[in-house]
Amino acid sequence: MTGHRNAAPALICNSPNITDGDTLRCEGERVRLVGIDAPEMPGSCRPGRRCVAGDPHRSAAYLTSITRTEVRCSPQGKDHYDRTLARCEANGVDLSCAMIKSGYAERRYGYILCW
Repeated sequence: MTGHRNAAPALICNSPNITDGDTLRCEGERVRLVGIDAPEMPGSCRPGRRCVAGDPHRSAAYLTSITRTEVRCSPQGKDHYDRTLARCEANGVDLSCAMIKSGYAERRYGYILCW
């Protein structure tokens, strides 16, 4: 991944802790994958919110399976929950794109380009 001038330093971790299909913990920081939304864990979908359909446990398990190696994240700011928003990759694979292609997440919160 290429960074921008004055960009936040990359976060690099091995086998991060996976919270759900779009959130992980890397170097002690909660990181939200940019451009996607995955099914919420039971009890986490707030009333009035459109939550992604699907099995949250399978979504998280898939993200876990593709992150059992070094993960590099390029921070792009913070969200309203104070999580770091980032594009992350493992073994040269963009995690947001992998989650979309697998069917365990959908594009949301802005456009991301996936090949």
